[in-house]
Amino acid sequence: LTLTAGLGLSSSLDIRSLCSSITSDRSLDRSPKGVVTKLFFQVIIYHLWKERNRRIFNSTSSSVSAVGSEVDRVMRDRLLSYPPTSAGCPSLLEVYFRFCTGALSSSPP
Repeated sequence: LTLTAGLGLSSSLDIRSLCSSITSDRSLDRSPKGVVTKLFFQVIIYHLWKERNRRIFNSTSSSVSAVGSEVDRVMRDRLLSYPPTSAGCPSLLEVYFRFCTGALSSSPP
């Protein structure tokens, strides 16, 4: 996934280093970008775990684009439920679209 550049993170970091960067970056604490970033990595980790278990226990696998589409769908559904924090602020879904659209799937929703 190539979304790290849009979020201001180095794409050369492994998942552990990315998690460390996210948790130590104080600018992400309460910002909409921080909320989206943290949720995104939680969703990715969950879906990687789910895919791993599917491969081990069911002997089936999904393509990278299928997992990416699933992550994208979960993000959109979850962020849609959050209202904007104030009238002048963009919704979390808008923030997600600014930074992540196109990084998760190659096909339109």
